[in-house]
Amino acid sequence: MSATNATANYELPVFLATDKPAWLTDWNGAMNAIDTAIHTAQSTADGAQTTASTATTDIATINSSLTTITSNIQSLTTTVNGNTGSINTINSLIGNGQPTTEDKTIIGAINEIYAMIGGGSTVTADVVTYDNTTSGLTADDVQEAIDEIVTMIPSGPTGTYAKKPTVVSGTLTAGQTSLTLSDASIVATSLIDIYTADGTPFTAVAQSVGSVALTFEAQQADLAVSAVVWDFT
Repeated sequence: MSATNATANYELPVFLATDKPAWLTDWNGAMNAIDTAIHTAQSTADGAQTTASTATTDIATINSSLTTITSNIQSLTTTVNGNTGSINTINSLIGNGQPTTEDKTIIGAINEIYAMIGGGSTVTADVVTYDNTTSGLTADDVQEAIDEIVTMIPSGPTGTYAKKPTVVSGTLTAGQTSLTLSDASIVATSLIDIYTADGTPFTAVAQSVGSVALTFEAQQADLAVSAVVWDFT
């Protein structure tokens, strides 16, 4: 280069009054250096623009994610509040109102309820509600329902069994409507249970000393009939 001095950054020629420039080297070299520097700057600017665009897209994605997270937190808060209300309701119902659970987490409350009911605590029939709509009973808990049903069962013979029951069997012939079962164990105070092979009911019974006469609807086939005789003293 015929220039005495050069610029600090790109070494472009800086001439003195006494310098004789060489155009092919000084001018062309300076122009190439300037072109390269400008191109590099443009490429850097383009890259920065691309990076900025990507950053803008990423920020939009982050904002969308934050919106979703906020919505999820709100939903979770609503669920937690609802569960807290459910636990409070469970607390009010356990043991017919007492006691209440101390643990306010769902799993803890369930475990506590299990420990109080299925895990060993006694649940009495008088705290279990009973729907009397179908039965027509007046009872509204299981204990009262059982007690009410017991009072409705007719009382049977009193006393003690004199001996083991006697079983007397016979067959109702097809087409016939009456059958008499005879046995010395049958007396006026005997309690007699009648059984048929297929559950066919009898329509009338006449008990006398030594026998019991049964009346049935006419059967199409022979019917096995048994009488269990209970003697009381």
